[in-house]
Amino acid sequence: MTIVSSSTEKKKQGTERTPSPRSITGLDATNFFLADVQGGVGPYLTVYLSSARHWQAGPIGIAMAMAGFAAAACQIPAGLLVDSSLYKRALVAISALVTALGCLLIVSLSGMAPVLAAQIMMGAAAAVIPPALSAISLGLVGRKRLPGRISRNQGINHCGSFLSAILAGVCGQYLGLNWIFYLVCGSAIASACGLMLIRPTEIDQKVARGSEDESNEAPMPIGRLVAQRPVWVFLGAIILFHLAMLPCFLLLRRSWRRAIPMLKRSRSVPA
Repeated sequence: MTIVSSSTEKKKQGTERTPSPRSITGLDATNFFLADVQGGVGPYLTVYLSSARHWQAGPIGIAMAMAGFAAAACQIPAGLLVDSSLYKRALVAISALVTALGCLLIVSLSGMAPVLAAQIMMGAAAAVIPPALSAISLGLVGRKRLPGRISRNQGINHCGSFLSAILAGVCGQYLGLNWIFYLVCGSAIASACGLMLIRPTEIDQKVARGSEDESNEAPMPIGRLVAQRPVWVFLGAIILFHLAMLPCFLLLRRSWRRAIPMLKRSRSVPA
């Protein structure tokens, strides 16, 4: 009877956790500011390269594709890294700062090579952030409360995306397109500050990597994992998804190229 009660209590503690308000606030702030960081500069890069650098469609397409290829190639290694690491907060912070570094690289150096290098950096960082944030959320609240926590994460993330889009439009219109990249850098620093509020002792590392609450099994070895057919099917689907997004960026670029001269003419016409 005592053994059963102890086992039940242990399972309950593993599936339902109550983190401190400080950690919850830190996770909320991290999700809010990462909205501008997680996707990199995305379509803004297309506008910047066509308007400020006067790139043609071909080089722009190559630059946009590099981020997608990097993100697809790093999906599985990023998941393995998150599962094996005890420093998940640091992984998110480093990925955010890598994205900020990529933005500075784009606006500071001319030529195609820096842009491609920055896109590869941001694509790799974008592959780490989602699983690391999910693992932190799972380790903080447990499985039972995870669906509600994920919903809250997404809601806060969308609010951050909405605000960052407004700020990016204002910065691009009145301060210059370079300030869109500086805005991402500021959001990366703010997200790192939010991560510092999360108490690492409240993250259950065993639950965070998706293990069963009473299981002591080690994670699957990498050699056995890459031999699984579903892994390669998933990787192929991710690559095809990113390739399918490329025409959307090119269409957006053409729309912006038509809209920007019209905006300039409208501002130059006296009232």
